[in-house]
Amino acid sequence: MAAKKEARILPAIAVGRDLFGLQLLPLILIWVVALGRFLFHPVPMRKTSDILWQDAQHQVLFEILDMVSEPGSDAKVLFRLRDYTETHFSLEELYMLELGYPGRDAHICAHDKFREEIDRLLEADQAHDTQFKEIISVFLTEWLTRHVFGIDKKLEQYILDSAEK
Repeated sequence: MAAKKEARILPAIAVGRDLFGLQLLPLILIWVVALGRFLFHPVPMRKTSDILWQDAQHQVLFEILDMVSEPGSDAKVLFRLRDYTETHFSLEELYMLELGYPGRDAHICAHDKFREEIDRLLEADQAHDTQFKEIISVFLTEWLTRHVFGIDKKLEQYILDSAEK
């Protein structure tokens, strides 16, 4: 059933129409890159959503978070995380707005808290030593895991149940 619902979203993308007032080409490219990374990631990851674009983007977010604690990583990884997070959050927020999602304000508030945490980390004039990177990686991974399997599940169900896809 979820596959049929997902398929209803794709025709709008296929014809290149505007979605929520945005040009679709950048969103399509992001979706394709995320899908490619999801399909060809060397380590199988736990499925996070029955909505393909949402699951693929979650996988990329977790992949970037894994890079935070890798030896040799630096603030560039956090910038990459911030940028990709903004892309993902913006798409979810557009869906919430377009579909009239009743939990929109609380969900956006949660997104804003994550944005603030990443911005604080990027403003910090700290050396990214092993301990710092491990703490940050664990904290952000735990936050994202709770978010994805908590509040995002409610949004996912709302999108899947929506007749306006």
